[in-house]
Amino acid sequence: MPVPRIRRSAVITIGVAALVGAGGPLAASGASTSIPTKPVAVSCNEAAIQQAVHKGGDVVFTSNCTLTLTSTLVFSGTTPVTLDGNGHNVLLDAGGTVRAVSVTKGKVTIAHLTIENGLVSGGSGANGSDGAAGTAGGSGGSPAPVPPGDGGAGATGHSALGGGLNISSGAAVVLNRVGFTDNEAVGGNGGNGGAGGAGAAGGDSTSLGNLVGEGTAGGDGGRGGDGGTGSGGAIANAGHLIVIGGAFSGNTARSGNGGQGGDGGVGGDGGDNICAGGCDHVAAGDGGVGGDGASGGAGGDSYGGAIYSTGYLLVDGSSFSSDAAVGGDPGSGGNGGEGGSPGTSSSSDTTAVVGNGGDGGDGGNSGGAQGGAVGLPYGHGKSYVTSPSFTNDSVTGGNLPSDCTTFVTGCFGSGGTTPGGAGTDGDPGDPGQLGHVAKPDSVISTTTLSTVTLTTKKLAKAKVGKKYKAVVKAAGGIAPYSYKISSLPKGLAATSTGVIHGKPTKKGTKTVSITVTDAQAIPPSTHKTKLKLTVK
Repeated sequence: MPVPRIRRSAVITIGVAALVGAGGPLAASGASTSIPTKPVAVSCNEAAIQQAVHKGGDVVFTSNCTLTLTSTLVFSGTTPVTLDGNGHNVLLDAGGTVRAVSVTKGKVTIAHLTIENGLVSGGSGANGSDGAAGTAGGSGGSPAPVPPGDGGAGATGHSALGGGLNISSGAAVVLNRVGFTDNEAVGGNGGNGGAGGAGAAGGDSTSLGNLVGEGTAGGDGGRGGDGGTGSGGAIANAGHLIVIGGAFSGNTARSGNGGQGGDGGVGGDGGDNICAGGCDHVAAGDGGVGGDGASGGAGGDSYGGAIYSTGYLLVDGSSFSSDAAVGGDPGSGGNGGEGGSPGTSSSSDTTAVVGNGGDGGDGGNSGGAQGGAVGLPYGHGKSYVTSPSFTNDSVTGGNLPSDCTTFVTGCFGSGGTTPGGAGTDGDPGDPGQLGHVAKPDSVISTTTLSTVTLTTKKLAKAKVGKKYKAVVKAAGGIAPYSYKISSLPKGLAATSTGVIHGKPTKKGTKTVSITVTDAQAIPPSTHKTKLKLTVK
Protein backbone atom coordinates (compact mmCIF):
# COMPACT_ATOMS: atom_id res chain seq x y z
CA MET A 1 0.00 0.00 0.00
CA PRO A 2 1.48 3.39 -0.90
CA VAL A 3 1.91 5.82 1.96
CA PRO A 4 -0.64 8.64 1.63
CA ARG A 5 0.41 12.22 1.19
CA ILE A 6 0.33 14.15 4.47
CA ARG A 7 -2.10 17.06 4.48
CA ARG A 8 -0.02 19.65 6.28
CA SER A 9 -0.06 23.40 6.37
CA ALA A 10 2.75 25.80 7.15
CA VAL A 11 0.95 26.45 10.43
CA ILE A 12 1.64 22.93 11.66
CA THR A 13 5.27 22.98 10.57
CA ILE A 14 5.90 26.26 12.32
CA GLY A 15 3.83 25.34 15.36
CA VAL A 16 5.72 22.15 16.23
CA ALA A 17 9.19 23.51 15.53
CA ALA A 18 8.72 26.82 17.26
CA LEU A 19 6.31 26.04 20.09
CA VAL A 20 8.84 25.90 22.92
CA GLY A 21 12.22 27.57 22.92
CA ALA A 22 14.76 29.02 25.31
CA GLY A 23 13.30 32.48 24.77
CA GLY A 24 9.92 31.65 26.29
CA PRO A 25 6.78 29.60 26.01
CA LEU A 26 6.29 29.99 22.28
CA ALA A 27 9.49 31.59 21.10
CA ALA A 28 10.64 30.59 17.62
CA SER A 29 14.29 29.85 18.31
CA GLY A 30 15.06 28.78 14.78
CA ALA A 31 16.54 25.50 16.02
CA SER A 32 15.55 22.44 14.02
CA THR A 33 13.30 19.83 15.60
CA SER A 34 14.04 16.16 15.00
CA ILE A 35 10.84 14.75 13.47
CA PRO A 36 10.86 11.54 11.44
CA THR A 37 10.24 12.45 7.78
CA LYS A 38 8.41 9.26 6.82
CA PRO A 39 4.79 9.31 8.01
CA VAL A 40 3.21 6.40 9.83
CA ALA A 41 -0.13 5.42 8.29
CA VAL A 42 -2.76 4.13 10.72
CA SER A 43 -6.17 2.56 10.25
CA CYS A 44 -9.20 3.02 12.50
CA ASN A 45 -7.75 0.93 15.33
CA GLU A 46 -7.39 2.26 18.87
CA ALA A 47 -4.39 0.13 19.85
CA ALA A 48 -2.52 0.96 16.65
CA ILE A 49 -3.11 4.68 17.06
CA GLN A 50 -1.94 4.65 20.67
CA GLN A 51 1.21 2.75 19.74
CA ALA A 52 1.98 5.10 16.84
CA VAL A 53 1.63 8.34 18.80
CA HIS A 54 3.75 6.90 21.59
CA LYS A 55 6.63 6.45 19.16
CA GLY A 56 6.30 9.97 17.80
CA GLY A 57 6.66 11.44 14.33
CA ASP A 58 3.91 12.05 11.78
CA VAL A 59 0.87 9.79 12.21
CA VAL A 60 -1.77 9.99 9.48
CA PHE A 61 -5.10 8.28 8.89
CA THR A 62 -5.56 6.26 5.70
CA SER A 63 -9.37 6.40 5.57
CA ASN A 64 -12.47 7.85 7.17
CA CYS A 65 -12.71 6.76 10.79
CA THR A 66 -15.31 6.87 13.57
CA LEU A 67 -13.58 5.37 16.57
CA THR A 68 -15.20 4.84 19.98
CA LEU A 69 -12.42 5.11 22.53
CA THR A 70 -12.41 2.67 25.43
CA SER A 71 -9.58 4.51 27.21
CA THR A 72 -7.89 7.88 27.05
CA LEU A 73 -5.51 8.43 24.12
CA VAL A 74 -2.30 9.48 25.89
CA PHE A 75 0.58 11.49 24.39
CA SER A 76 3.55 11.02 26.72
CA GLY A 77 6.61 10.61 24.49
CA THR A 78 9.63 12.88 24.16
CA THR A 79 9.66 12.81 20.33
CA PRO A 80 7.42 15.45 18.72
CA VAL A 81 4.29 13.91 17.22
CA THR A 82 1.60 14.95 14.75
CA LEU A 83 -1.77 13.17 14.53
CA ASP A 84 -3.50 14.25 11.30
CA GLY A 85 -6.85 13.29 9.78
CA ASN A 86 -5.07 13.77 6.46
CA GLY A 87 -8.16 14.84 4.51
CA HIS A 88 -10.40 12.10 5.90
CA ASN A 89 -13.42 12.41 8.18
CA VAL A 90 -11.98 11.31 11.51
CA LEU A 91 -14.06 11.26 14.70
CA LEU A 92 -12.66 10.22 18.08
CA ASP A 93 -15.72 9.47 20.21
CA ALA A 94 -15.11 8.91 23.93
CA GLY A 95 -18.67 7.63 24.38
CA GLY A 96 -19.34 9.73 27.47
CA THR A 97 -17.25 7.37 29.60
CA VAL A 98 -13.63 8.60 29.51
CA ARG A 99 -11.56 11.70 28.78
CA ALA A 100 -10.72 11.54 25.08
CA VAL A 101 -7.10 12.77 24.96
CA SER A 102 -4.36 13.59 27.47
CA VAL A 103 -0.99 15.23 26.72
CA THR A 104 1.34 14.79 29.67
CA LYS A 105 4.58 15.99 28.06
CA GLY A 106 6.29 16.70 24.77
CA LYS A 107 5.30 18.64 21.64
CA VAL A 108 2.09 17.53 19.98
CA THR A 109 0.13 18.68 16.92
CA ILE A 110 -3.41 17.39 16.31
CA ALA A 111 -5.02 18.33 13.01
CA HIS A 112 -8.16 17.91 10.92
CA LEU A 113 -10.31 15.69 13.13
CA THR A 114 -13.11 15.89 15.71
CA ILE A 115 -13.13 14.94 19.39
CA GLU A 116 -16.51 14.37 21.00
CA ASN A 117 -18.33 12.97 24.05
CA GLY A 118 -15.31 13.07 26.32
CA LEU A 119 -16.15 13.02 30.02
CA VAL A 120 -14.11 13.55 33.15
CA SER A 121 -15.84 13.48 36.55
CA GLY A 122 -14.43 14.49 39.90
CA GLY A 123 -15.21 12.15 42.77
CA SER A 124 -17.53 13.23 45.56
CA GLY A 125 -16.05 14.41 48.82
CA ALA A 126 -16.28 12.03 51.78
CA ASN A 127 -19.10 12.56 54.26
CA GLY A 128 -18.20 13.79 57.70
CA SER A 129 -18.52 11.32 60.55
CA ASP A 130 -21.30 11.66 63.09
CA GLY A 131 -20.31 12.87 66.52
CA ALA A 132 -20.24 10.32 69.31
CA ALA A 133 -23.14 10.44 71.75
CA GLY A 134 -22.42 11.74 75.23
CA THR A 135 -22.21 9.41 78.23
CA ALA A 136 -24.76 9.90 80.99
CA GLY A 137 -23.59 11.05 84.40
CA GLY A 138 -23.76 8.82 87.46
CA SER A 139 -25.97 9.23 90.51
CA GLY A 140 -25.06 12.25 92.55
CA GLY A 141 -22.89 13.58 89.72
CA SER A 142 -20.16 10.96 89.89
CA PRO A 143 -18.89 10.29 87.37
CA ALA A 144 -19.70 13.51 85.52
CA PRO A 145 -21.46 13.17 82.18
CA VAL A 146 -19.19 13.05 79.12
CA PRO A 147 -20.19 15.63 76.46
CA PRO A 148 -20.93 14.41 72.95
CA GLY A 149 -18.75 14.94 69.92
CA ASP A 150 -19.39 17.37 67.08
CA GLY A 151 -20.10 16.10 63.60
CA GLY A 152 -17.17 16.02 61.18
CA ALA A 153 -17.03 18.35 58.19
CA GLY A 154 -17.76 16.96 54.74
CA ALA A 155 -14.81 16.96 52.34
CA THR A 156 -14.65 19.15 49.25
CA GLY A 157 -15.61 17.47 45.99
CA HIS A 158 -12.78 16.69 43.59
CA SER A 159 -12.21 18.98 40.63
CA ALA A 160 -12.59 17.92 36.99
CA LEU A 161 -10.54 19.39 34.14
CA GLY A 162 -10.76 18.88 30.39
CA GLY A 163 -13.34 16.36 29.25
CA GLY A 164 -12.03 16.29 25.68
CA LEU A 165 -8.35 17.15 26.18
CA ASN A 166 -6.14 17.78 29.19
CA ILE A 167 -2.68 19.36 28.74
CA SER A 168 -0.19 19.07 31.60
CA SER A 169 2.31 21.74 32.61
CA GLY A 170 5.37 21.66 30.38
CA ALA A 171 3.58 20.10 27.41
CA ALA A 172 3.10 22.07 24.18
CA VAL A 173 0.17 21.51 21.83
CA VAL A 174 -1.01 22.92 18.50
CA LEU A 175 -4.61 22.20 17.45
CA ASN A 176 -5.17 22.86 13.74
CA ARG A 177 -8.83 22.74 12.65
CA VAL A 178 -9.85 20.34 15.40
CA GLY A 179 -13.52 20.22 16.40
CA PHE A 180 -14.75 19.57 19.95
CA THR A 181 -18.38 18.53 20.44
CA ASP A 182 -20.38 17.61 23.57
CA ASN A 183 -17.42 17.10 25.88
CA GLU A 184 -17.95 17.61 29.59
CA ALA A 185 -16.01 18.20 32.81
CA VAL A 186 -18.09 17.61 35.96
CA GLY A 187 -16.85 18.47 39.44
CA GLY A 188 -17.67 16.18 42.35
CA ASN A 189 -20.26 16.98 44.98
CA GLY A 190 -19.15 18.02 48.43
CA GLY A 191 -19.59 15.51 51.25
CA ASN A 192 -22.38 15.93 53.77
CA GLY A 193 -21.50 17.11 57.23
CA GLY A 194 -21.87 14.65 60.08
CA ALA A 195 -24.62 15.00 62.69
CA GLY A 196 -23.71 16.18 66.16
CA GLY A 197 -23.83 13.57 68.91
CA ALA A 198 -26.73 13.43 71.34
CA GLY A 199 -26.11 15.22 74.61
CA ALA A 200 -25.49 13.21 77.78
CA ALA A 201 -28.22 12.87 80.40
CA GLY A 202 -27.54 14.29 83.84
CA GLY A 203 -27.17 11.94 86.78
CA ASP A 204 -30.08 11.31 89.16
CA SER A 205 -30.20 12.18 92.85
CA THR A 206 -31.06 9.10 94.91
CA SER A 207 -30.31 10.28 98.45
CA LEU A 208 -30.06 13.41 100.53
CA GLY A 209 -26.93 15.35 99.62
CA ASN A 210 -26.64 13.91 96.13
CA LEU A 211 -26.42 16.46 93.31
CA VAL A 212 -28.87 16.28 90.44
CA GLY A 213 -27.07 16.47 87.11
CA GLU A 214 -27.99 18.72 84.18
CA GLY A 215 -28.08 17.33 80.65
CA THR A 216 -25.18 18.41 78.42
CA ALA A 217 -25.62 20.29 75.16
CA GLY A 218 -25.94 18.28 71.97
CA GLY A 219 -22.98 18.24 69.61
CA ASP A 220 -22.87 20.70 66.71
CA GLY A 221 -23.26 19.42 63.16
CA GLY A 222 -20.34 19.38 60.74
CA ARG A 223 -20.16 21.79 57.80
CA GLY A 224 -21.05 20.47 54.36
CA GLY A 225 -18.16 20.19 51.93
CA ASP A 226 -17.90 22.57 48.97
CA GLY A 227 -18.58 21.29 45.48
CA GLY A 228 -15.58 20.57 43.30
CA THR A 229 -14.82 22.82 40.33
CA GLY A 230 -15.60 21.71 36.81
CA SER A 231 -13.56 23.62 34.23
CA GLY A 232 -12.76 23.28 30.56
CA GLY A 233 -15.52 21.09 29.19
CA ALA A 234 -13.54 20.54 25.98
CA ILE A 235 -9.97 21.54 26.96
CA ALA A 236 -8.05 22.23 30.15
CA ASN A 237 -4.58 23.63 29.55
CA ALA A 238 -1.75 24.01 32.05
CA GLY A 239 0.98 24.03 29.39
CA HIS A 240 1.31 25.90 26.08
CA LEU A 241 -1.61 25.73 23.67
CA ILE A 242 -2.27 27.22 20.23
CA VAL A 243 -5.74 26.70 18.76
CA ILE A 244 -6.10 27.48 15.05
CA GLY A 245 -9.64 27.43 13.74
CA GLY A 246 -11.91 24.56 14.67
CA ALA A 247 -15.46 24.56 15.99
CA PHE A 248 -16.42 24.12 19.67
CA SER A 249 -20.05 23.14 20.20
CA GLY A 250 -22.13 21.91 23.13
CA ASN A 251 -19.24 21.53 25.55
CA THR A 252 -20.01 21.96 29.26
CA ALA A 253 -18.07 22.64 32.42
CA ARG A 254 -20.27 21.81 35.42
CA SER A 255 -19.24 22.13 39.04
CA GLY A 256 -20.34 19.95 41.93
CA ASN A 257 -23.04 20.74 44.48
CA GLY A 258 -22.28 21.66 48.05
CA GLY A 259 -22.84 19.03 50.75
CA GLN A 260 -25.59 19.29 53.34
CA GLY A 261 -24.73 20.72 56.72
CA GLY A 262 -25.00 18.26 59.61
CA ASP A 263 -27.88 18.49 62.08
CA GLY A 264 -27.18 19.44 65.66
CA GLY A 265 -27.52 16.72 68.27
CA VAL A 266 -30.42 16.67 70.74
CA GLY A 267 -29.63 18.10 74.16
CA GLY A 268 -29.29 15.65 77.04
CA ASP A 269 -32.17 15.18 79.47
CA GLY A 270 -31.82 16.52 82.98
CA GLY A 271 -31.37 14.12 85.88
CA ASP A 272 -34.31 13.14 88.13
CA ASN A 273 -34.68 13.77 91.84
CA ILE A 274 -35.77 10.36 93.03
CA CYS A 275 -34.69 10.69 96.64
CA ALA A 276 -36.92 8.49 98.76
CA GLY A 277 -37.45 11.12 101.46
CA GLY A 278 -36.13 14.29 103.04
CA CYS A 279 -35.22 15.71 99.61
CA ASP A 280 -37.88 18.39 99.30
CA HIS A 281 -36.92 21.66 97.66
CA VAL A 282 -34.30 19.87 95.51
CA ALA A 283 -34.88 20.61 91.83
CA ALA A 284 -34.46 18.08 89.05
CA GLY A 285 -31.73 18.65 86.46
CA ASP A 286 -32.17 21.07 83.55
CA GLY A 287 -32.29 19.73 80.00
CA GLY A 288 -29.29 20.44 77.79
CA VAL A 289 -29.30 22.86 74.86
CA GLY A 290 -29.65 21.32 71.39
CA GLY A 291 -26.56 21.44 69.18
CA ASP A 292 -26.36 23.94 66.34
CA GLY A 293 -26.89 22.83 62.77
CA ALA A 294 -23.93 23.49 60.47
CA SER A 295 -23.86 25.52 57.29
CA GLY A 296 -24.21 23.84 53.92
CA GLY A 297 -21.29 23.66 51.56
CA ALA A 298 -20.96 26.11 48.69
CA GLY A 299 -21.53 25.00 45.14
CA GLY A 300 -18.35 24.81 43.12
CA ASP A 301 -17.35 27.57 40.70
CA SER A 302 -17.05 26.76 37.01
CA TYR A 303 -14.69 28.26 34.42
CA GLY A 304 -14.69 27.84 30.65
CA GLY A 305 -17.42 25.75 29.09
CA ALA A 306 -15.11 25.01 26.16
CA ILE A 307 -11.57 26.03 27.20
CA TYR A 308 -9.96 26.64 30.60
CA SER A 309 -6.32 27.67 30.73
CA THR A 310 -3.78 28.36 33.45
CA GLY A 311 -0.89 28.21 30.97
CA TYR A 312 -0.15 30.01 27.72
CA LEU A 313 -3.15 30.14 25.36
CA LEU A 314 -3.58 31.55 21.87
CA VAL A 315 -6.91 31.01 20.07
CA ASP A 316 -7.19 32.24 16.49
CA GLY A 317 -10.26 32.08 14.26
CA SER A 318 -12.20 29.47 16.25
CA SER A 319 -15.98 29.34 16.60
CA PHE A 320 -17.89 28.63 19.81
CA SER A 321 -21.58 27.74 20.01
CA SER A 322 -23.81 26.53 22.86
CA ASP A 323 -20.89 25.95 25.20
CA ALA A 324 -21.75 26.44 28.88
CA ALA A 325 -20.20 26.95 32.29
CA VAL A 326 -22.53 25.94 35.14
CA GLY A 327 -21.92 26.56 38.82
CA GLY A 328 -22.88 24.03 41.49
CA ASP A 329 -25.98 24.19 43.69
CA PRO A 330 -25.55 25.05 47.38
CA GLY A 331 -25.97 22.61 50.24
CA SER A 332 -28.71 23.08 52.83
CA GLY A 333 -27.89 24.17 56.34
CA GLY A 334 -28.34 21.57 59.07
CA ASN A 335 -31.26 21.74 61.48
CA GLY A 336 -30.65 22.72 65.07
CA GLY A 337 -30.96 19.97 67.65
CA GLU A 338 -33.95 19.70 69.96
CA GLY A 339 -33.47 20.86 73.51
CA GLY A 340 -33.26 18.24 76.25
CA SER A 341 -36.20 17.47 78.53
CA PRO A 342 -36.02 18.46 82.19
CA GLY A 343 -35.73 15.85 84.86
CA THR A 344 -38.57 15.09 87.29
CA SER A 345 -38.59 15.77 91.01
CA SER A 346 -40.58 14.48 93.95
CA SER A 347 -40.50 18.01 95.37
CA SER A 348 -43.60 20.05 94.61
CA ASP A 349 -42.02 23.52 94.74
CA THR A 350 -39.03 23.23 92.41
CA THR A 351 -38.90 23.47 88.65
CA ALA A 352 -36.33 22.28 86.18
CA VAL A 353 -35.68 24.13 82.93
CA VAL A 354 -36.28 22.78 79.45
CA GLY A 355 -33.22 22.97 77.22
CA ASN A 356 -33.35 25.47 74.36
CA GLY A 357 -33.26 24.27 70.79
CA GLY A 358 -30.09 24.70 68.73
CA ASP A 359 -29.79 27.23 65.91
CA GLY A 360 -30.18 26.12 62.32
CA GLY A 361 -27.20 26.24 59.99
CA ASP A 362 -26.79 28.74 57.17
CA GLY A 363 -27.48 27.68 53.63
CA GLY A 364 -24.46 27.37 51.37
CA ASN A 365 -23.58 29.85 48.64
CA SER A 366 -24.35 28.84 45.09
CA GLY A 367 -21.47 28.30 42.71
CA GLY A 368 -20.43 30.96 40.21
CA ALA A 369 -19.61 30.58 36.54
CA GLN A 370 -17.33 32.50 34.20
CA GLY A 371 -16.58 32.17 30.52
CA GLY A 372 -19.21 30.10 28.74
CA ALA A 373 -16.68 29.53 25.96
CA VAL A 374 -13.25 30.48 27.37
CA GLY A 375 -12.45 30.89 31.07
CA LEU A 376 -9.31 31.74 33.01
CA PRO A 377 -8.32 32.34 36.63
CA TYR A 378 -8.42 35.92 37.85
CA GLY A 379 -5.42 38.03 36.85
CA HIS A 380 -4.23 35.57 34.22
CA GLY A 381 -2.43 37.51 31.49
CA LYS A 382 -0.84 34.95 29.16
CA SER A 383 -3.81 34.36 26.88
CA TYR A 384 -5.04 35.79 23.59
CA VAL A 385 -8.22 35.28 21.56
CA THR A 386 -8.30 36.64 18.01
CA SER A 387 -11.07 36.63 15.38
CA PRO A 388 -13.50 34.34 17.26
CA SER A 389 -17.22 33.84 16.74
CA PHE A 390 -19.60 33.21 19.66
CA THR A 391 -23.18 31.90 19.40
CA ASN A 392 -25.47 31.03 22.32
CA ASP A 393 -22.68 30.35 24.83
CA SER A 394 -23.83 30.71 28.43
CA VAL A 395 -22.92 30.99 32.09
CA THR A 396 -25.28 29.84 34.84
CA GLY A 397 -24.78 30.08 38.58
CA GLY A 398 -25.87 27.36 40.95
CA ASN A 399 -29.56 27.27 41.86
CA LEU A 400 -30.39 29.21 45.02
CA PRO A 401 -34.11 28.92 45.87
CA SER A 402 -35.96 32.21 45.88
CA ASP A 403 -38.21 31.16 48.78
CA CYS A 404 -36.67 29.41 51.76
CA THR A 405 -39.64 29.62 54.11
CA THR A 406 -40.25 25.90 53.74
CA PHE A 407 -36.60 24.91 54.16
CA VAL A 408 -36.19 23.40 50.71
CA THR A 409 -32.91 22.03 49.41
CA GLY A 410 -30.26 24.73 49.27
CA CYS A 411 -31.82 26.80 52.05
CA PHE A 412 -30.87 27.34 55.66
CA GLY A 413 -31.61 24.89 58.44
CA SER A 414 -34.50 25.31 60.87
CA GLY A 415 -33.99 26.06 64.53
CA GLY A 416 -34.27 23.22 67.02
CA THR A 417 -37.51 22.87 68.94
CA THR A 418 -38.06 22.29 72.64
CA PRO A 419 -40.19 19.65 74.37
CA GLY A 420 -43.74 20.88 74.75
CA GLY A 421 -42.78 24.35 73.56
CA ALA A 422 -41.69 25.22 77.10
CA GLY A 423 -38.24 26.45 76.11
CA THR A 424 -36.90 28.73 73.41
CA ASP A 425 -36.68 27.37 69.89
CA GLY A 426 -33.43 27.92 68.04
CA ASP A 427 -33.11 30.52 65.34
CA PRO A 428 -33.12 29.46 61.70
CA GLY A 429 -29.95 30.02 59.73
CA ASP A 430 -29.39 32.58 57.02
CA PRO A 431 -29.79 31.84 53.31
CA GLY A 432 -26.69 31.56 51.15
CA GLN A 433 -25.51 34.06 48.56
CA LEU A 434 -25.64 33.79 44.79
CA GLY A 435 -22.35 32.97 43.10
CA HIS A 436 -20.68 35.44 40.73
CA VAL A 437 -21.68 34.96 37.10
CA ALA A 438 -19.88 36.74 34.26
CA LYS A 439 -18.87 36.65 30.60
CA PRO A 440 -21.09 34.24 28.67
CA ASP A 441 -18.53 34.13 25.87
CA SER A 442 -14.93 34.73 26.94
CA VAL A 443 -13.22 36.30 29.92
CA ILE A 444 -10.46 37.36 27.52
CA SER A 445 -11.03 40.45 25.42
CA THR A 446 -10.71 39.80 21.70
CA THR A 447 -7.23 40.87 20.62
CA THR A 448 -5.97 42.15 17.29
CA LEU A 449 -2.41 40.92 17.01
CA SER A 450 0.02 43.56 15.79
CA THR A 451 3.25 42.81 13.96
CA VAL A 452 6.56 42.88 15.75
CA THR A 453 8.93 45.79 15.06
CA LEU A 454 12.55 46.41 16.01
CA THR A 455 12.73 49.60 18.05
CA THR A 456 16.54 49.79 18.23
CA LYS A 457 17.64 52.17 15.47
CA LYS A 458 21.33 52.57 16.24
CA LEU A 459 24.11 50.49 17.83
CA ALA A 460 26.65 52.10 20.16
CA LYS A 461 30.26 52.22 18.98
CA ALA A 462 32.75 49.70 20.33
CA LYS A 463 36.49 49.86 21.09
CA VAL A 464 39.10 47.26 20.27
CA GLY A 465 39.93 45.09 23.31
CA LYS A 466 37.25 46.66 25.49
CA LYS A 467 34.16 44.86 26.80
CA TYR A 468 31.11 45.66 24.76
CA LYS A 469 27.42 45.13 25.42
CA ALA A 470 24.35 46.30 23.53
CA VAL A 471 20.75 45.15 23.85
CA VAL A 472 18.49 45.03 20.80
CA LYS A 473 14.82 45.72 21.60
CA ALA A 474 11.47 45.20 19.86
CA ALA A 475 7.77 45.99 20.35
CA GLY A 476 4.40 44.72 19.10
CA GLY A 477 3.32 41.17 18.40
CA ILE A 478 3.40 38.77 21.33
CA ALA A 479 6.39 38.59 23.64
CA PRO A 480 8.77 36.94 24.34
CA TYR A 481 10.87 37.72 21.28
CA SER A 482 13.65 35.68 19.73
CA TYR A 483 16.55 37.35 17.90
CA LYS A 484 18.92 36.16 15.21
CA ILE A 485 21.91 38.48 14.84
CA SER A 486 24.67 37.85 12.30
CA SER A 487 27.64 39.52 10.49
CA LEU A 488 29.11 40.85 13.75
CA PRO A 489 32.65 42.23 14.06
CA LYS A 490 35.21 39.64 15.14
CA GLY A 491 35.25 39.05 18.89
CA LEU A 492 31.54 39.78 19.33
CA ALA A 493 28.67 37.33 19.69
CA ALA A 494 24.91 37.57 20.21
CA THR A 495 22.26 35.69 22.22
CA SER A 496 18.74 34.76 21.12
CA THR A 497 17.44 37.33 23.62
CA GLY A 498 19.04 40.20 21.68
CA VAL A 499 22.23 40.84 23.66
CA ILE A 500 25.42 41.64 21.68
CA HIS A 501 28.55 41.13 23.80
CA GLY A 502 32.29 40.41 23.80
CA LYS A 503 35.60 42.18 23.04
CA PRO A 504 36.11 43.27 19.43
CA THR A 505 39.55 42.47 18.01
CA LYS A 506 39.69 44.63 14.87
CA LYS A 507 38.78 48.18 13.91
CA GLY A 508 36.25 48.85 11.21
CA THR A 509 32.54 49.10 10.48
CA LYS A 510 30.28 46.09 9.88
CA THR A 511 26.67 45.93 8.72
CA VAL A 512 24.89 43.72 11.25
CA SER A 513 21.81 41.72 10.18
CA ILE A 514 19.08 41.48 12.82
CA THR A 515 15.86 39.43 12.68
CA VAL A 516 13.31 39.43 15.50
CA THR A 517 10.52 36.84 15.75
CA ASP A 518 7.62 37.00 18.18
CA ALA A 519 5.69 34.17 19.86
CA GLN A 520 2.52 34.13 17.77
CA ALA A 521 3.45 31.02 15.81
CA ILE A 522 0.37 31.20 13.56
CA PRO A 523 2.81 31.91 11.79
CA PRO A 524 5.12 34.13 13.86
CA SER A 525 5.52 37.79 13.06
CA THR A 526 9.06 38.79 12.06
CA HIS A 527 10.97 41.98 11.33
CA LYS A 528 14.37 42.25 9.70
CA THR A 529 16.76 45.18 9.63
CA LYS A 530 20.43 46.05 9.22
CA LEU A 531 22.39 48.36 11.51
CA LYS A 532 25.98 49.52 11.36
CA LEU A 533 28.37 48.72 14.21
CA THR A 534 31.64 50.62 14.29
CA VAL A 535 34.73 49.45 16.17
CA LYS A 536 37.27 52.21 16.90
